[in-house]
Order: sequence, then structure tokens, then C-alpha cells
Amino acid sequence: MLIIPQCVRCVHFAAKGKGMRCRAFPGGIPRDILMRKVLHDTPYPGDNGILFEEDLHWAGDGDDDFTPTGPAFE
Repeated sequence: MLIIPQCVRCVHFAAKGKGMRCRAFPGGIPRDILMRKVLHDTPYPGDNGILFEEDLHWAGDGDDDFTPTGPAFE
């Protein structure tokens, strides 16, 4: 099964560069969040006080079938 992290739909996600990083986890997003064992809508150790925020540049119908349209993906 393909697991798509909620991170890719977050305004804090960094699509460019190496690894899965974001403003909350500049050194790399924890595996539990990437694997969706933990949703990052509540504080997580080391998140610098930054939580998941939906990026409105994503087009989708509520599932994980998303098409990126934001500037980070141009």
C-alpha cells in the first residue's frame, strides 16, 4: 500500500531539496509522521511549535488523490 504523508499537503512542507523536510522539522520529518502513524495536528516532540496547516494550493476531493498546484511544485 502506498502511504502519502499529510506533509505534502502542508504549507510548511519543503518540496525542493533533499529528504522530507519542513519548517517544523528542518532536519527531517520523523518517520511516525511520514508513515501516518501520527497525524501532526497536535504537538509532536521537536516540532518547534509548528503544526500541520492545509495548503490551499492542493486540489483534491478529500482523499489522498491530490494534484499539486502551488508554487513549490512549479
